[in-house]
Amino acid sequence: MSCFFDEFKSVFSGRPKEGIVSFKLPFVHSTSAYNALEIVKQKELHAVEDNKIKEHEQHLYFYYGRAAYPVNKGELPRGDDSYFPCCFLFNGMEYPIEYAFPFDSGAFLRKMYSPFINESSTLQQFFLPSSLDSIDEYIYYAFGSAYNYTRGIVESERVTININTSYQVRGFYNMLINKSAQQTDSRCRTIEVVGTDNMKLTSETLLAVVIPEILRDHRFFKELIAANPKAELLSYPCFFGDTDDSYQGVVREKVFRYLETHQYFSNYVLEWGIK
Repeated sequence: MSCFFDEFKSVFSGRPKEGIVSFKLPFVHSTSAYNALEIVKQKELHAVEDNKIKEHEQHLYFYYGRAAYPVNKGELPRGDDSYFPCCFLFNGMEYPIEYAFPFDSGAFLRKMYSPFINESSTLQQFFLPSSLDSIDEYIYYAFGSAYNYTRGIVESERVTININTSYQVRGFYNMLINKSAQQTDSRCRTIEVVGTDNMKLTSETLLAVVIPEILRDHRFFKELIAANPKAELLSYPCFFGDTDDSYQGVVREKVFRYLETHQYFSNYVLEWGIK
């Protein structure tokens, strides 16, 4: 069990909990149109070696139930749609999670959260337990529901923060509830799950793909949907002169509407009796 997770739950000790929380949201892999074509061509997402978490270990990164991107990158408009955002939605029920974090680990390591979290803190101090049940439980305590989580709405009632609360939990909670202009973005409220295995694009794993509209007729995507007829191809229109980050909100909405349409929120409402 995670020390951070245990203490974080204790901060929300005034929040009643009954039974077992179970959201089981899709795993979301965000990428560019260029990389999306390569992924579809290979029919697989590959774990890549990096040293962010553990040296000489291969990692594959997903966001849990949300599409999240860096903002205000200062990019100029370009006519090349290969940079436009895409994302893949996967059923992660059978995927082995090696690590989980309550935020984007890359943004943490780039000190983007330093206005709230002391720079001497380590990534390992913010591990969440690597099980979907525990991740869903974290969502319940921090956000109250899967709906709130996907909208970035933090549960701020009945919270107990005092001098004995660790700097890690205190700083992280202050970052969650912050609404002022900061260098943080939606990734600070988005759970990251990390595995060391590849993820194949199959009828058992692939739920949906969000792409620029221009790619709907690309043969790679036509072949992908033909091979996986249950998967949905969701697209958005593009306009010349836009920056790629101008479509990030559009992609997030596509993912949110997919969850809404497929009753990822109403299942929770029925289970917990919340009207």
